[in-house]
Amino acid sequence: MKTLPCGHVAHAAGNRLCRHVFDAVRTDYYALLTGRGIEADLCCAECVEAAERGDVPPLVKVCEGCYDRRAEDVSGWRGEPGITERPEPVDGTLLVTPLPDGLGTVLDVAGVPGRWLVLTADARLSLLDPAGGGEEVAAGILTPEPDERPRVRRLFRHRLHVDGDGRFAAVVNDHGRHGRVVDLRTGRVTMTLHGGGGGSTR
Repeated sequence: MKTLPCGHVAHAAGNRLCRHVFDAVRTDYYALLTGRGIEADLCCAECVEAAERGDVPPLVKVCEGCYDRRAEDVSGWRGEPGITERPEPVDGTLLVTPLPDGLGTVLDVAGVPGRWLVLTADARLSLLDPAGGGEEVAAGILTPEPDERPRVRRLFRHRLHVDGDGRFAAVVNDHGRHGRVVDLRTGRVTMTLHGGGGGSTR
């Protein structure tokens, strides 16, 4: 690892600064898209115009920290993003999976890696396999709303939310105040939710 032009011994950012931005000659600058996805060099208006004419502006490599700090204050975006194409046939086969017998009335469905999480009206959470079959992971997880819940002219319903890893699920009351967070590995309620006196768990 060597010292970069910004004076730091660090990993170089994937993109660069034009010389005018690097030398702080220009305080207003733009993110100039390079045509590779949404990668962008930070350039002053003069260098953006040069790039649009086909000229190569003077660009300087800097560390990731220096680039990121300047990237927070861009005046706008210029250029075109890169669009990745993958020209190949798409399998249009529709897979239909019947719900297991005895599942009951489904209130909400959420995707977890490789499976579906289903909330049913009898307060159960079940994980369903697209190939068929499933397993119950929690029961009794719906939270009733007390009579003092504020009246709103919106549809009250139980909703299901899952984290990105598929480890935890939140069962909440839309336009209500209450909910619960469930660990899908153990079926245990790890947290109870309350939207406060005038809030909502939605």
